[in-house]
Formats: sequence, structure tokens, C-alpha cells
Amino acid sequence: MQLNFKPLLWAAFGLLVVACNRPPAKPAEPPAEQVSISGTLVDSSNRPIVGAAILIDGAQVGTTTGTGGFAIKHKADPARLPVSFTAGGYVGTTRIFDLPKTGELATSPTVLLARAAPTVLQAERGGRVTFGDGTLLVPPNAFVDGRGRPVTGPVKVSVTAFDVGDPKAIRRAPGDFRAKTADGSDIRLQSYGMFDLAVTDPAGKALSVAKGVQLPFTVRVPERLARQASKTAGLYSLEPKTGLWVAEGELTQTEPLVYSGAISRTGTWNADNPYEVTCITVRVVRLDFTTQTNVPVDNAQVTATGITYGSVSTGQSNANGLVCLLVKRNEQIQISAWKQVGTSTWMSPTEPVVQTPDVQSDATACGTDVCPLVAEVVVDQLVGMLAPEPGDRR
Repeated sequence: MQLNFKPLLWAAFGLLVVACNRPPAKPAEPPAEQVSISGTLVDSSNRPIVGAAILIDGAQVGTTTGTGGFAIKHKADPARLPVSFTAGGYVGTTRIFDLPKTGELATSPTVLLARAAPTVLQAERGGRVTFGDGTLLVPPNAFVDGRGRPVTGPVKVSVTAFDVGDPKAIRRAPGDFRAKTADGSDIRLQSYGMFDLAVTDPAGKALSVAKGVQLPFTVRVPERLARQASKTAGLYSLEPKTGLWVAEGELTQTEPLVYSGAISRTGTWNADNPYEVTCITVRVVRLDFTTQTNVPVDNAQVTATGITYGSVSTGQSNANGLVCLLVKRNEQIQISAWKQVGTSTWMSPTEPVVQTPDVQSDATACGTDVCPLVAEVVVDQLVGMLAPEPGDRR
């Protein structure tokens, strides 16, 4: 029998042609660098919060331990990482962590505020809720359940105020006071009043504001921030996934230091206005007992809190102990620093108050003469080993 090899030869030739014309395989991309992030979650009395959910981009990535601790990993890019924390009985928050390119980030304690005691209302009738120096009016039939059905009977309305008039308490506020406007602009905010609204049924199930319903409210500007107040203020809501405040409308000053407006859903709300930004440099150092000289401290968390305005700016010191912060132009700020070194906590025993430059500049000025060195903050291990007052080292 005579075999015909021509079909086999043509098939092999075809495979050879395809193989030669196939584009070369792309080299595998190197795995993204991972950063280990650790810290603790505490309440306002420095007690650990156990079993709290930790979320990134809305997905749960872990829970806090029996000591309130947590340890998670995330890729180093992007460097700005919003991490949310939620626990029953507390107002959830979103912390912004500035990640190093590699290695570990030990974060200062995250403080959750206990929710304010609820006001019980009859859903069909509505009513008034007071909080701090503010009020919230609930119209009749304002709430729906998880299926969108109207709610009747008793409901629990909890409105928790953040004390933006206290330079230390404002460090517990969620986010980093950055906002996105309707046109996509990135701005920095100063707060006149901030509160969180939560509504549940008697069994504790969350309820929502019915579509089209508005809840009128008022907030009073703290006396410390009186000179910052204007005739109108922006209304912003917090987006937990991004840690950004989103513009929702405008508030009107109806009487001296009182703003009025309306909200349309539960969550955290803020009365704010943007401010003119200036750039400052801070150096973090510690005392070297051998040489009796100050040496730079890298990867320290640095916080600048407004004394004459309600806002906070944060950043991480570099290998030279330097950090560039964007703060409000021509105002007073208070600066603190914090770092975890093994099992020891280092932080600033004193927090210098400085005047910011009367020059408008942004992050492009970091590392230049336009961004002046305004303070040197010393961190001390002996003081740091003492339990910090919650919120002071946020």
C-alpha cells in the first residue's frame, strides 16, 4: 500500500506558518507591591472596638480582633487608600491612609463615635430631632424599608453631631476634607457643622428616606469659627468608598451663625466652604541620646489641625523626616506627629501652633522655596508609651 504524505506535510507547514506569524507572548507583569497596614480601632474612651468590619471599596477585607487591632494588606498603588470601619452602635468612618511604596504602615488609633441616643417618632406623624446645636425636622411618612415599602409605627432616628469647633475632636471626622465638585474639581473644605443620620425600625433594621422626601435641618456655626462664616455654605455628603465629600447643594444663613438646608438620605453630612490652599513643610525628628542631636524620623503620620478654621490635613514624613501639607492660607494651625516603632508608640509631647503663609500654592510647590519649613516636631518615646487620648493622635 502506498501512503500519501502530502496532506500531512501541508498541515505541518500550516502550523509552522501560524506559529511564525503569532505575535510574541507578552511578558507577565510583575505582581503589584503589597503594603501591610496595621492599627487599632477604639471608642472615645480608648476602649477597643471588637468585631468591627473593615472595608475597602465597599468590600469587607477583615474585622478587628479582641483587642481592637487589625492587619490588612493592599497594593501600594494608588498611594491614597480610603479604608472604612463600621460597628454596631457607632458612626462609621473612613480613614485615608497614605501608603509607602513597600513595607509596612502602622497607623495611629482610629476613633469611632458612639451614635447619639435615638429619638423615637411615629413614622406617620414625623417630628423634630435635636442634636448638638442643630435640629432635624422629619415630615410624615418619610421612611421606607429595605424593599422600598412605606414604614408605619415607631422609628428610631439618631443624629450624631461632630464637634467641629474643637481642634482635637475634629480629627475624628471621616475623610481628609477633600471634595469633588459637580465639574470634577478637587477642592479642600473647612467645616461649619457635621452630623450623621441613621434611622432604624424597633428591631434595629436600617431604614431609608423615601424617594422625593426632604428633611429640613439647621446647624449652628461654633463660636471659634464665627469669622469664617459667610451668607451661604455648601452642603456635602460623604462617599465612604472614596473618602471624598460630594457637593449636594447650598445652605443659607437664616440668622447669625445658623445655616438651614435639607437632606434627602441617611449618612454623614457636612456644611462646608472651600478654602484657598497654601503649602507648608514640616520636619519630624527625635532626640538621639548618644549624640544629643535631633535626627529625622521617617514614615511618621503628621496632622495639621486648623485653629481658626475647621479642617484637618495629614501626610507621611519621608526619609529626611519631611512632609508637605496643604493647609488654609494665612491661618493658625496646630501640628502633631505619631509613629509606631515596634511595640512602642512615638508621638509629639507638644504640638506647635504656627501661622501659615499668606501665599496661594498647591502640591506642585512641594520641595521648593515656595513651600517653607514652618515647624520642627519632636516625637518622644517616653511620652508615646503612655496611652494617648483618643482623637488627639488621629
